[in-house]
Formats: sequence, structure tokens, C-alpha cells
Amino acid sequence: MSTSERVSRVSRRRFLRTTITASAVATAGWPTSVRSQERDEIVIGFQNDLTGLLASYGYWYDKTAKAAIARINGQGGIAGKKVRLVTEDTESNVNLGVRKLRKLIEEDRADVVLGSLHSGIAIQSAPIVQQLKTVYIPTANAQSITGKHGNRWVFRTITNAEMIAQATVSPELIKDYGKKWTILYADYAWGQSHFEAWTPRLKAVGIEVASAIPVPLQTSDFFPHLAKLDRSSTAMLAVFFASDIIGLLKQRRDLGITVPVMGVTGVTAAVPPDVLRDAAGTFVPESLPRTLKDKDTPAIREIRKAIGVDETGKEIGSNKYLADSYYWATWENIYMFKRGIEEAKWKTRADNARLIRALENMKMEEGIEFPQGPKEIRPQDHQAFLEFYLSRINDKGGVDVVRKIDRKQSVYPVNPPGTDYTKEQV
Repeated sequence: MSTSERVSRVSRRRFLRTTITASAVATAGWPTSVRSQERDEIVIGFQNDLTGLLASYGYWYDKTAKAAIARINGQGGIAGKKVRLVTEDTESNVNLGVRKLRKLIEEDRADVVLGSLHSGIAIQSAPIVQQLKTVYIPTANAQSITGKHGNRWVFRTITNAEMIAQATVSPELIKDYGKKWTILYADYAWGQSHFEAWTPRLKAVGIEVASAIPVPLQTSDFFPHLAKLDRSSTAMLAVFFASDIIGLLKQRRDLGITVPVMGVTGVTAAVPPDVLRDAAGTFVPESLPRTLKDKDTPAIREIRKAIGVDETGKEIGSNKYLADSYYWATWENIYMFKRGIEEAKWKTRADNARLIRALENMKMEEGIEFPQGPKEIRPQDHQAFLEFYLSRINDKGGVDVVRKIDRKQSVYPVNPPGTDYTKEQV
């Protein structure tokens, strides 16, 4: 064989290897819907915040998801198929969370995805799931996730900032707070969303917002921010998660600021009573009470048993306390996928258009699948509306329900006006 022939053969082999490799890489990057084939299992991806800022919530989401999947598989799966949960940790980091989402869809071949509690992650994930044609249900609370940053592939059953403000701000509910409020809020998408939602509603019932103070995430020294507070304020709205608001309230007391405080959903989540004592007197709108006595139904009893929580909200065998207004959402979102897949007669990702339409028209009756309470998806923005409980933290660190708020009171107009995801192609 001549030298030229050997070179030619080597060149052809190299060309073929390169072509095959390039083809494989390109195919791996295609949306799974292009290369989907019916499988004997359904894969639910979970973009969860297991570590980092939101780890105390991620712990309960993880535990609840596993319990729901075990129950479903024990009863025959979804549409007769076994369900497999694949979880990736976002570490409560936006860039990492988005990369993990891509991994779940492109490498793990997730059919649908449960999404992050971190609003920044959920907002950045929305265009990715649209591009990769994957239904996504995050648990983040920024209003824009089912607003200007949403799309037809994104759904939400949990609360958002605008819903909480809509349900809470009424002359009846805030009559003891006076006419002049200060708002302190965590300065990222979730906190900003609350500030934007509460301010016009407070003004609409005759309340002046005396000062608005943004506070960087994970602040431990609140004194410089509290120093900006208008001392003529009659109340304070504090928009922070769990331990952050406890630090704020301690330092507020040290400065002699005694005005009543309204928190938002998340204040009590996963926080033990001995710590909550420092927040005594604070009012909190919750989507599910911590203690069983305040919502004692067969469904709530069953889900508590499944995740190992006693009647007070304490994990059996540990000192962890329930993320009360949050944990239930993972359970319900998995059952929402189940019902949607079965109603749509979904077999592969090629059937995603039918799945989306099934979810857009879904009405959820209270029961073991949807233990928080009845709700339905608004087709235009894919947001569900739910009932609330206005609660107050007592001197022992317990959380007492003051009144229940009907879910009709939480319904706000589509925002931005004219939003209608049903007009988007899938």
C-alpha cells in the first residue's frame, strides 16, 4: 500500500470519527421531544435548593417529594408507569441552578421538572424550559414568574407576592396597624416583588408608606437599615425569610422600636419555637398552619405521617420544624403532574401540548392529592389561587391562627394586563 493510500484511509477514518462524534454531540443538545420514545418510566426532575440560603426549605421539599413518589409508585405509578425522581441541588445559586436544570432535561431526560424556591433561579429558568419544551412548576414566590417572566411551559400552585398582598391588605385585616407604615424588604426578586405588590394596596386603603428600605440578602447587621426607619411609623412590613427576620426583630427591640410588625409567608417556616419567641406579636399570612389542630383533615394527617411530622409540626426523631407554608406544594405539584399526564393520555414528550392544555384547565379538589385546599389554574397566567390563614406568633414561639382568608380574596387581576399564555404556540 502506498503512502498516499495509507494517508487517505487514515483521513477517511478521522473524518468518520469526527462526523459521528459531532452528530452525537449535536443530538444530545436537541430538546428531548425531538428524540423521545415511549419508555417504561416517567422521570420527574427536581431542581431543589438542598444547600445554601434556602436549604431549610429544600430539606422539606426533598422529603415531601420522595414521600409523594413512594405513595404513587405503591399505587401503580402514573398511567401504569413507575415514576423516578431525579434531584439536582441548586445550592441556592442562580447560575448553578440554571445549569442543573439543563442537566435534568438534556442528560437525565426528565419528562417534567419541579422547580426552585429561589425566585432568581425560577426567573432565569423560564426561558430555558420554553426552549427545551419542558413543563416546569417552580415554588418561587416572585409575582413575575406567572407574569412578565412566565410562559406557557411554567405553572405555579404556591403563593406569590401579589397574591399574599391581595389576600392580606384590607381595612378589616389591618385596622390595628395605623395609617403610616415602613417597608423593609430583602433586596432581590422576591422581596422587590412584595414591595411592588403591597405599596399600591396599602395606599388604596388610606395608608402612607413613610419609608421603604431595601436590605441586602443574608444581612446580619440590621442597625444601619433600621436607622433609616421613619420613627413616626405606626407599623412595619418586614419582607424576609425565617432567620433573617428574627435577627431584624431582635435588633429592632434593641433600638426601642415597638411598632407592630406584619411579616409575609415564610417567617415561621422551619423555625423552632425557641427562636420564634423573639418574633412574638408578629402577624404572618400563611398558606398552611404549622399545628395540626388548625387544619385537621384526613389528608393533612396522612401527609404528616408520610413525612414523619407530629401534631406540633416537629419532625419525629429530630429538632427540625416543618416549613409549614411550603412543604405541601411539592406534594401537590407531583400530583398535578400525575393528573395532567393521565387526563392528557400523555405517552412521550411529543404529547406535551395535550399535557399543557390539561394543566391549564385543571381544578383541584381538597383531598389527599391536594391537601392544602381547593384551587384551580387560571389559564391566562398559569397561577393557582388558594386560601390563607392570618396567624400571630405568641410569647412561647407558637403560631396561633387569627382568621381564615377565603381564596376568592387572594385573586388579583392578570399582571401585566393582557397576559395570556394560552395564545403561545407549544
